[in-house]
Amino acid sequence: MLSCVLALTLIGAPFCLAQDDAAALVIPDIVTSERERCGGIFDMHLHLSPWFSEVDGLLDELDVSLVDQGILYAVYPRLSMPGQRDPNEVVSEMALASKERIFGFASLNTTHDDWSATKETELNRLLRFLDRPEFVGAKLAPPHTCLPLAGERIEDVVHAVAGSSTPILAIHVGTTPFCGPLGEAVGLKTCCSREYVDPSLLAPLMELYSNTTFILLHAGHDFLPPDDPKGNYYNGTLVDKSIQLALDYDNVYLEISAMHAEAVPREMEDNFKYPGGYTAIQKMADAGAVDKIIWASDGNHIKGALVEVMKESFEDMIKAGMTDDQRCAALIGTPKALFGIPDLNSTLVSLPTPDSNSTSASAFGPMHGWALALGYATTGILLRMM
Repeated sequence: MLSCVLALTLIGAPFCLAQDDAAALVIPDIVTSERERCGGIFDMHLHLSPWFSEVDGLLDELDVSLVDQGILYAVYPRLSMPGQRDPNEVVSEMALASKERIFGFASLNTTHDDWSATKETELNRLLRFLDRPEFVGAKLAPPHTCLPLAGERIEDVVHAVAGSSTPILAIHVGTTPFCGPLGEAVGLKTCCSREYVDPSLLAPLMELYSNTTFILLHAGHDFLPPDDPKGNYYNGTLVDKSIQLALDYDNVYLEISAMHAEAVPREMEDNFKYPGGYTAIQKMADAGAVDKIIWASDGNHIKGALVEVMKESFEDMIKAGMTDDQRCAALIGTPKALFGIPDLNSTLVSLPTPDSNSTSASAFGPMHGWALALGYATTGILLRMM
């Protein structure tokens, strides 16, 4: 039986989120075996999304997907709304309510026209949350916020993080699908020219702040097609640059999320929306950079879609020649060591029974990208409602 939930984006376009209450989430054998062998799975790339308003909804999703712990990101929308809550506060509440299964990455708003007039307020807010034990780092999304990777703003942010009690900074490098028709359709201003996406521009900061861990989110992956009308397709060269930075600097790591998103959610047919995930991982292996890989999904925008990302990315890690130990380091060992997260006292995630396999899943079909767009475009509304 289908039910429909209507959501309104910031541009006023309604989305009908069809849900099949009888849909069963099948856990691929590779996900079960990798989790059992490694002693758990840690997902360092989770987002707030319109399909859950309390942490229990997210934890249920992690349960059925066999993810033990993860990191939830605070994302600042470009538009503010009356009564809107600070996303750091929302993430904080969810993390504290999760009994150490969810931790947070704090963030700030770097989009103000007059940075000199607002930076003290924004940086102090960031530092205040970084001092809280439920936060294990900070996160920036330069192409989403049109933040140049060189210049005063990012220098100020890195300096603040480096001097904080939590000197870890995760930065989206490479393009975003929102620089294409998807972003235009939902009215998002984004920037994917080289000054916003080229990780090599961060090299001076990586060298200057050697005490700070830099995690390159998506490792420079191309999320725009070769025929992008604005010419923002980099043909894997930003992945090459990300790998070189990880080889050159001990404090730089490669996060491989979103490379294995399926064009049609839950089909698990190797029909990737953003091709090139295997090639990127193979490049890392060939360069001797596998010890710098951190696995993550960026896959909880649609309920029930996380496990498909796990299956496809795990298969490519094996195909690229990563050993059992190297894969376990990427899946749980490296991130937990970097973030100082202790092991759980007991296994909180149980293998699903046939009954617990059942879950509601958004039936976006081929409109997979719209789920991601909905999450970003409605962030302001979501924070207003929480």
